[in-house]
Amino acid sequence: LSTLISSVSYALNIITPDEVRSWHAESGFEQFKLQLADGTWVGGLFFEYDDGTPAPKPLLMASFGMFQDRWGTESRKFYDLYIKDPERRIPAHILILDHPTAGAFFAYNDQLSVGSYDDARMWMEVARFLRSENEFSGIHLFGVSMSGQTVVHAVIEDERLGTALFDSAVAVSIAPDFRAEPGGQFAELPTRDGVENPWKQVLDGPGESAGLGGLKSAAIWVFIKKQFVPSYRLARPDGDLELERHDLPVFLWQACGARLGLLRERRPRTWNPEFSLEDIPGFMTTTRIADVIDGVRTPLVLLSARDDPMVPRVRFEEVLRAAGDN
Repeated sequence: LSTLISSVSYALNIITPDEVRSWHAESGFEQFKLQLADGTWVGGLFFEYDDGTPAPKPLLMASFGMFQDRWGTESRKFYDLYIKDPERRIPAHILILDHPTAGAFFAYNDQLSVGSYDDARMWMEVARFLRSENEFSGIHLFGVSMSGQTVVHAVIEDERLGTALFDSAVAVSIAPDFRAEPGGQFAELPTRDGVENPWKQVLDGPGESAGLGGLKSAAIWVFIKKQFVPSYRLARPDGDLELERHDLPVFLWQACGARLGLLRERRPRTWNPEFSLEDIPGFMTTTRIADVIDGVRTPLVLLSARDDPMVPRVRFEEVLRAAGDN
């Protein structure tokens, strides 16, 4: 969520097919696409690191939250800051993954996911695949905003299952309670006359959003028009997705609900039953970070700005209290 407000001005510069080709020529990235065991397709960009030595290199897996994908504003900013310049480049292979709220994910799957534990399971499957194909000195995770939840759940699930995939993780401006953010923002989106916004169902209880009203609503719609839809078309050139602003809450609700339906049918036996697949409010409630943070054993850094425009500081402070001495 935090990337949403900070990036709205950049969303007008969504990457075009010609820019994709230019960026590829400049950076040499590889397109990454993998079909998971349940049939889900995940995608991203892989940036290989070569320092001229044969020693195994670390892998950094990264994602940037709501509506962000490989072509998104945050992906390009991350590339400019940490990959483009050889003198400042992170000394690791880097895989930037689409967030499952992104247009590219919808293009591949005709579904969306709020992420969290669901996204964490996807990351684990990606990591297992890459480790089977490559030798890494370690695998490290980096997530911003909603992807911060992915990172936390991934290291906890890695520990629970004993898979020993991940060596460290960083979560920046984490959105720790999805009922509040993004649930609160989605609940404020306008609908057509006579149509109830379904996201209001997630606001029952203490997780309600502090809300910035029309500002957040406008920012979300800008991202849908200028990033979600163009990214969908980059990933699926023959697609015919058209969205109207007043249809957006129902579209997002139905797309995320379809994902839960698939998971109910195909979830593996290792799925943690503590995380409800009954409905969207249940999933958001059971995956709150404050309720699971004490299960972290992998080195994890959580960073939060006191003036975060989308996630009130009180959410982060709740996580800190729940973590205790961990």
